[in-house]
Amino acid sequence: MGSRPMRWTARVLAALLFVWMVVLVAVAPGAREFRADEEVVPVSCAGVAEAGWPFGTSPEWARDESGGPLTDSYAGGGVVELPSRDTQQYIADRCQDLRAARTGLAALLAVPTALLVALSVTGSRSARPR
Repeated sequence: MGSRPMRWTARVLAALLFVWMVVLVAVAPGAREFRADEEVVPVSCAGVAEAGWPFGTSPEWARDESGGPLTDSYAGGGVVELPSRDTQQYIADRCQDLRAARTGLAALLAVPTALLVALSVTGSRSARPR
């Protein structure tokens, strides 16, 4: 009887961790502010799923005629004129670092999620009558 609540608890925790993993990969991290020389530039970094793997971002000056692969956009309307290509690359790198951290956290969450799924599926042999 004590095994059933433990399995349900493991299932609920596994589901919550799985949802957290999906959110980390699928949802964009939101706008961040980066210091570009003397001004603060708001940038909306793309999520892992939107940017793809490996993270296909490049500064605006590196985009081809078709418009890709830049997935990070400067927030607040149109494109902000940034002082230098180095600054644009710095911002693209920071967004990439943010996505890499989110991907790493999702990968770390996969281990306890898998263990909880295994715990919820397997029955307790010691609780069964002989």
